[in-house]
Amino acid sequence: MTPVNIRDLEQAINLARQRLPASGAESRLSDEVSQMAEIYGLLIYRGHTVFDMQSLDEPVRRTVELWLRQARDAGTRAA
Repeated sequence: MTPVNIRDLEQAINLARQRLPASGAESRLSDEVSQMAEIYGLLIYRGHTVFDMQSLDEPVRRTVELWLRQARDAGTRAA
């Protein structure tokens, strides 16, 4: 089990939104942000604060891992 805290996911989403802003007249989220936002929404809906990375499909897991790593690196540089 690889637990991920909702706060870490939120940081990853925020970083991805900065680097991959919504586009078009409808302000469509990027696919990566949309995937993470779906997980975030389910956590909120279910009242959970942690999820298991292993429960995600492989492509979604890779996306989340990438942005979590980048968010952690950005946080390290800001400190």
